[in-house]
Amino acid sequence: MPIENTTDELKRFELKDDFTIYEGDWGQFYGGKVEVWFKPDNLNKPDRKLITKNYIIQGWMR
Repeated sequence: MPIENTTDELKRFELKDDFTIYEGDWGQFYGGKVEVWFKPDNLNKPDRKLITKNYIIQGWMR
């Protein structure tokens, strides 16, 4: 699916906060997926997934 940029402008969007995954134990690995979606201002247009990234996450203990 092509992504149109009619103004030929590049914008950077960032999260306000970081996130932490509190799961599992050291040595326990599992898959995690992060997706970035675009939600158009026009409610008649569908949301579009821009990117998907898969990670291998090692469990974390406190």
